[in-house]
Amino acid sequence: MKFLYLDCETTGLDPNIHGVIQVACIVTEGETIKKAKELDRLNMFFNPKFIGCKIDKEALESNGRTKKEIKKFPKNSFKKLIKFLGEYVDPYDKEDKFIVVGQNVKFDVEFLHGWAKRENFDYMGSFVDWRVIDTLVIARLQQALGYIDPPNFQLGTLCMEYGIDEPDHDAMTDIIATKKLLKRMLK
Repeated sequence: MKFLYLDCETTGLDPNIHGVIQVACIVTEGETIKKAKELDRLNMFFNPKFIGCKIDKEALESNGRTKKEIKKFPKNSFKKLIKFLGEYVDPYDKEDKFIVVGQNVKFDVEFLHGWAKRENFDYMGSFVDWRVIDTLVIARLQQALGYIDPPNFQLGTLCMEYGIDEPDHDAMTDIIATKKLLKRMLK
């Protein structure tokens, strides 16, 4: 099985009008998620403004970026992402796809598909499975079973609940923390 730990930093909350400014991926492979070994990482930045994406002030405050900084990010990162994914998945093999893993990962997957759509790339589903592993869903289940009772389900809060250093809201540090969080949740 191939797993893609994924986190995106974005310019807002709507994948139809906002864009990805940072994407971080960790690729693992193994019989199970517990036995999967890390193969590679990708951490890249992107300037979505050139394709007309809206940038919300609140999103910039959340991810600690400025419009000036984003303007300096590369404009052609999408092709680099697809090339990276293609090194581990054969897009022509229906059975060879990544299972995406993350915290509230539906958000990230929706942005990945929105980014692909703006790039006129109709084949993101050839790389990523629609089924995901989400630490947010696992945390809610663990709360329902009485194992944890966090005040909220934000990544930083869940990390503290499990004794993991709180990430700093950078896509790569967030995905590293999510990977550690999942490992602790599965014990």
